[in-house]
Amino acid sequence: MENVSTKTKILVVGQTPPPYHGQAIMIETMLKGHYENLELIHVRMDFSENIDEVGSFQIKKIFKLFTLIFDILKTRFSSKAKILYYPPAGDATVPILRDIAILCTIRPFFKKTVFHFHAAGLLDGYNKIPRILRPLFHLAYKKPDNCLNISEKLPPISHFLKSKQHTVLPHGIDDPAIGFKRSSSNDIRQILFVGAVRESKGVMVLLKAARILLDKNLAFKLNIVGEFATRDFEKEARSFVSKNHLGDKVIFHGLCKGEEKWEQYRVNDIFCFPTFYENESFGIVLVEALAFGLPVVSSDWRASTDIISEPENGYNSKSKDSADLAVKLEALLQEPDLSPYWETNRKRFTDRYTTDKFVKRIDSEMTGNDRNLRKSNMKKLIVVGQTPPPYHGQAIMIETMLKGDYANADLVHVRMDFSEKINEVGTFSVAKIFKLGSLIVRIIHARIKHKATSLYYPPAGGTVIPICRDIIILLCTRIFFKQVLFHFHASGLIDGYNKLPSLLKPLFKLAYHSPDLAVTLSQSQPQLAEFLDSKEKMIIPNGIFDNASGFERLSFPAEKRILFMGAVIESKGVTNILEAAVILKEKGLRFSVDIAGEFAEETYEVFSKKFVADNNLEGIVSFLGLIRGDDKWERFKNCHIFCFPTFYENEAFPVVLLEALSFSMPIVVTDWRGCPDIVTEENGFIVKTQNPSLIADALIKLMSNNEKLSQFAQNNRQRFLEFYTTERYYENIDNALHYIHSK
Repeated sequence: MENVSTKTKILVVGQTPPPYHGQAIMIETMLKGHYENLELIHVRMDFSENIDEVGSFQIKKIFKLFTLIFDILKTRFSSKAKILYYPPAGDATVPILRDIAILCTIRPFFKKTVFHFHAAGLLDGYNKIPRILRPLFHLAYKKPDNCLNISEKLPPISHFLKSKQHTVLPHGIDDPAIGFKRSSSNDIRQILFVGAVRESKGVMVLLKAARILLDKNLAFKLNIVGEFATRDFEKEARSFVSKNHLGDKVIFHGLCKGEEKWEQYRVNDIFCFPTFYENESFGIVLVEALAFGLPVVSSDWRASTDIISEPENGYNSKSKDSADLAVKLEALLQEPDLSPYWETNRKRFTDRYTTDKFVKRIDSEMTGNDRNLRKSNMKKLIVVGQTPPPYHGQAIMIETMLKGDYANADLVHVRMDFSEKINEVGTFSVAKIFKLGSLIVRIIHARIKHKATSLYYPPAGGTVIPICRDIIILLCTRIFFKQVLFHFHASGLIDGYNKLPSLLKPLFKLAYHSPDLAVTLSQSQPQLAEFLDSKEKMIIPNGIFDNASGFERLSFPAEKRILFMGAVIESKGVTNILEAAVILKEKGLRFSVDIAGEFAEETYEVFSKKFVADNNLEGIVSFLGLIRGDDKWERFKNCHIFCFPTFYENEAFPVVLLEALSFSMPIVVTDWRGCPDIVTEENGFIVKTQNPSLIADALIKLMSNNEKLSQFAQNNRQRFLEFYTTERYYENIDNALHYIHSK
């Protein structure tokens, strides 16, 4: 018999069906999972038995509230579970008040609290509650140990609640389509909607779109599966169908469960889910549609665009826009062959949204929370640093470091939050003065609270304002620590020192002088340890999670897709890429360029897009904006050459180059800072900075030689696995922590 006593015990509070809705289904799915490291102990919420009771007030719910609190506390002590899992409310006031009552009562009895945000809208709900209740809101929800969010595209609730950790954890479901293979479409295309039948799920938008399709004499049937949320809305919907002559087009099937529900997915041709539901976060029905290979038209609401990528999986229509929805549905109704969607959507489901993947993610995250519990007696290291947002190399690597499991220290994070957007980095604002004072207080408070004697700090690069910020912070905080570790994610500090007014240089030396350990990222970084007279130095290359596991780059097409990813600024070499694209176009080569990332300045965005227009590069060059998570990894998979001609003054050891290596991408890069340590003649081409002709020449050599591309692709994957994985990175960081605590 399996011994569960060694497993981490998690007390799970949450609704399971009935009623049937996304949150209840996902908590039930989570509870059914088999975990290597966890024992889940469930205390069931049962405030609502029908869908129309959800979020409403009833006298009987007061008694159920007291019963639930009693059951939670009873189970807490009988099971000895020290970690609480709780799914917070959405934007509705009554459920938020319920949460406040529950959490204020029970959280003091748990050492760790994990919030899993199945519903969205809590920020909006906070703004709705009376001001007198807001202190109680903060008391109930403040500073959880982890916020599990199901999409990057949901509101940044973890920062609002000051969560100690933020994790994106997409849902997964049992595969309902095992053995099913779609082989044909109906002569008259069948459109399926599944969900709670209410206005904010987009049902009226869908019915109005159906009327538009009818006016165009398009052949279709619309099957609406689900329970009406209210009788009033049922009357409204049925009346609209009748008045608009949709009676032979629209069928309301009511609630379907089990095999009856899966049969609806099998016999329909198109799935439509135009939700704008205020609590919508991650439509499980979209995942179910993918499992059955259905092409999908969803709204662009919340996480829907994470699940459905346009045009690979279908279309994203504007929320609340029946005309746009009709256009997207018409495109699929008129599509002569829907079969390309069948395999693509099925694969998207199996790659991302199965129960196995969901359970493994839960197992890993919850075990991590217990690991933190066991670290309470370890030596503490105060880690000061930015984590995303904004998304740039230093923030990503500090977040990666914080996720590590170390034998020699427990990391306590004090988050820098000077910048939330990429265009704010390195700039001055009055608000940052107040944030500076707050950060200093938080560092000193963490030092005293955790009895930490060691400080980890990532110094600025070559920009004067961040250096002045560092001087103030370090002068105010270093005196409280016995050991100081500087980790140089950015280069350029020596150049920055030379830019300072003479009056500030003595303060610079006082702030930065003689750290106990200086960690640089490569041999090519300037001699910062010697400049600061560090007592010891280490070189620790960055390492990243392997998001390309299982991916194999098998071939290269005739038309190559070139990818740039990073902050879209001139010094990252973006203009040089555009100029190289002009050269490639003039030579008649078939190619495209995807530029992924945020523009740091509006003026540069205007310049870049004008350059593309003036040089007839539309259709060749695409500005994708900031992409994250699975969308980002898909872009690496679908492109063929990575181009990163940086000469950015703070560049040290670009994380995007490691990501490109992991996805077996041949690389063209400049001979700038740590880039030549990552890319060699074995896996790409290194060119001089700010030279579009050399960039174009290198790209031409790659684009015209598939054999060379295949050789570089194989070498790059091998180089990543050998040098740049998180396992190797964490081992090196742990060695640094051992050194700093052995002093």
